[in-house]
Amino acid sequence: MKLERSYTRRLTAHLEALELKEANSPKRSRQQEELVL
Repeated sequence: MKLERSYTRRLTAHLEALELKEANSPKRSRQQEELVL
């Protein structure tokens, strides 16, 4: 359970960072997102 929580937190923080990047440069962040996935 602890591992899942830490992973979820990390994932949420990562998604928030991607959203911030999208606000600055949508095309670039979309490419990065595909690479991550």
